[in-house]
Amino acid sequence: MISDNPDVIYAIDADDQLVELSSSWEAFAQKNDGGVGLHPRSVLGQSLWSYVRGRSLQTLYHDMIAAVRRTGRTCEFRFRCDSPVLRRYMHMRVDSMPDRHVQFRSCNFRVERRDVPLYVQAVSTGDHHLQRCSICNLFELPDGAWSDAADAVTRGQAMNQDRPLRIIWSVCEPCRETLRGEISQVGATSR
Repeated sequence: MISDNPDVIYAIDADDQLVELSSSWEAFAQKNDGGVGLHPRSVLGQSLWSYVRGRSLQTLYHDMIAAVRRTGRTCEFRFRCDSPVLRRYMHMRVDSMPDRHVQFRSCNFRVERRDVPLYVQAVSTGDHHLQRCSICNLFELPDGAWSDAADAVTRGQAMNQDRPLRIIWSVCEPCRETLRGEISQVGATSR
């Protein structure tokens, strides 16, 4: 296990525009080849929805943000935020702030180096792609099972080609149910 990055914090206003980024945001983006597109000057003032990949995850985030704003309660969940060379197991805390602002705080609880780098390319349609869960980072295989990249390669999937793996971002059913459960708990009672 290796150490990687302090907490990354960002906040949105009542219109879901990014209005606050912690100093660790820029360092994290640079470490992950975020380029100028994720530089604070490029991100501040932009809609959160420009950065949340896939309709499934957008729907879950929309419901979570609405529940946090409505109740003032915190929502927490675990997720993965991998780079080509690292597997990052993370924890997200979503808090209500004054004026309908919402703060997101992500922290690593485990980081592992990959034996072989994994390069992916997001696509919206086309042949030779796999679905990848935006929360757990597992891949949906043709038989419907969700698997880590290493297992998908050993099972002969499209990942061992000489080009980046083409993925469509989605949310697997176990992650959808887990996050829906967290959102339901937040929405159950107010402070």
